[in-house]
Amino acid sequence: MKIGIIGGSGLDDPRLLSDYSEKEINTPYGRPSSKISCGNLKGVEVCILARHGKKHEINPSKINFRANIFALKELGCEIILATNAVGSLREEIKPGNLVFPDQFIDFTKFRKNTFFDKYRDEYYERLLAVSQKGEWEEWISFFLRAIVIQSKDSAENSRAILKLLENYRNRIQEKRTSIYVARLLEELFKNPYVSIPRAALKLNTSFHTAKAAIEKLKKADILVEITDKQRGKVYCAKELLSLLEGRKEN
Repeated sequence: MKIGIIGGSGLDDPRLLSDYSEKEINTPYGRPSSKISCGNLKGVEVCILARHGKKHEINPSKINFRANIFALKELGCEIILATNAVGSLREEIKPGNLVFPDQFIDFTKFRKNTFFDKYRDEYYERLLAVSQKGEWEEWISFFLRAIVIQSKDSAENSRAILKLLENYRNRIQEKRTSIYVARLLEELFKNPYVSIPRAALKLNTSFHTAKAAIEKLKKADILVEITDKQRGKVYCAKELLSLLEGRKEN
């Protein structure tokens, strides 16, 4: 069994392994956060990926989590252990304790924090002023302004996504496609990436029917193939993905 480790500071050190080598993996989702160090740890094959990059240069909102998971899977990892340095609101959990959660709430979102990207310098300045000068009122004012701006952006983006869904529905209705095509279209708005096996699973149908549904969506200019491979092809609704990530297509 091969284990993948997505580590933060310290736990991404390849010197934890013996006989290690670094591998560079390309994925349909772009490059992972770092090269992956593969070696041996007490008789177990281990692959270590640095979540924030080898030089800790990648901000949390910029981590390409899809590429990271895909790359470890490509290397044959069956289990992934991910470490995080976090605070706790429970007095009995102290700095330096190692905690294994048995449940979590998934707040993963496609949308990037555009406010933080735009006002990064002011964010750091305001936070530092709170720490050094106790300027809480200025920080709260900045925080509330962020909520207003992000809310407006999110509302506008949501309207654009609904408009795109209506547009896509009209496209496939014009072509008199099967119910499987319509169902696959709805699935894309949950995850804009799809493969033929995944489509067959989601639609509870055969490989052949799933492939035909994907081909219909390709002809309707909704899906594009992004892997350029003979086998294991992955398709993406790029226009939708851009909206989900808060970007606008030119």
